Amino acid sequence: MTYLEPMLQKIIHPFFKLLELLIVVSMVAMVFMVFGNVVLRYGFNSGIDVSDEMSRYCFVWLTYLGAMVAMREKGHLGVGTVLNVVCGVAKISMDDAFKGVLPFLLAQLGVLFLLVLFPQIVTVPLQWWMR
Repeated sequence: MTYLEPMLQKIIHPFFKLLELLIVVSMVAMVFMVFGNVVLRYGFNSGIDVSDEMSRYCFVWLTYLGAMVAMREKGHLGVGTVLNVVCGVAKISMDDAFKGVLPFLLAQLGVLFLLVLFPQIVTVPLQWWMR
């Protein structure tokens, strides 16, 4: 244990608590939007069009954030299954890989998702630069 670990834990722990809060907020928002849209659609013969899209986005982000939190707590199904099968040195090295590599890949996947969802992040600065 290095001298940086306690300091990093003071930063990482609140960050993951914030992620857990975002998961709860996303779930509550999704439930309210879908339930409200169902009540409006069947009760008043109208609905909110944005509710479907926003609940879908909330579900996608809930999945990404939940995967990050589960990976940190070693609660991810794939990680537990694979680590229970292997033993010894391979288990230690795979455990380290799951701690470092997979969260990095999940973060890259999140960035890719943002670039696909909002291509203006890349195109607008390029258009400004090419003027």
